[in-house]
Amino acid sequence: MTMIQPPIDKLVKKAGNKYKVAALTGKEALRIQRKNIENEIELEPGQEKEITKAAKLVADGKVVISDETED
Repeated sequence: MTMIQPPIDKLVKKAGNKYKVAALTGKEALRIQRKNIENEIELEPGQEKEITKAAKLVADGKVVISDETED
């Protein structure tokens, strides 16, 4: 049995709730993917997917969600 890293409960503690986790990690994964496309970087077999990288950034507190709205 494989463990999913980072654990969802750690992500929920960082983001506030599971819906924010989904929005935050999805948005960050898209940012990473766009950056890879711009720099013509392709994923190699066995390399972490963008969503995994994004989840780890959220778990480490390097990506946060702001409750403030932009005008």
